[in-house]
Amino acid sequence: MKGKLNAFTIMELTVAMLISAIVVAVAYTALVLMGNVYRNYHTHQTELAVIMRLDQLLRRDFTRSDAAFLYNDSMHFTVDSQQISYAFAADKIIRKSLITDTFKLEGNKPVYLLEGNVLQVTKDTAVIDEMHFEIRYQKNELPYHYKKVFSSTQLFR
Repeated sequence: MKGKLNAFTIMELTVAMLISAIVVAVAYTALVLMGNVYRNYHTHQTELAVIMRLDQLLRRDFTRSDAAFLYNDSMHFTVDSQQISYAFAADKIIRKSLITDTFKLEGNKPVYLLEGNVLQVTKDTAVIDEMHFEIRYQKNELPYHYKKVFSSTQLFR
């Protein structure tokens, strides 16, 4: 044996592989955790966007409507001679206009009012000027309230 070779021993290689395996395991765990956090964040933001869009449309339709009335368990608006209707089910809210929007939200049945008096849902048409309901979101009930101030001309149409 003329000279000694400079090389790593088996023990040094084993320790290096063990340390690199620990680093890879920690990095993989962090990656999985960050993926779960992002997925939860994305789901949460998507659900909030649906709630905010429904609120925006309901508020706009209530504000701009020439007439708001209740008929066959649906709320109807007349906005610039265009008919818009909302149907409330236990697990979704359907808005029909030129296009149909379905908001997959759980909530309770809305309460409709006219001049502070609660209206009962019947097959007759009834004018409404106020409504409120709650949406269930992540074990919480979010209250929503909409009110329309009609002129006397609009009420007698």
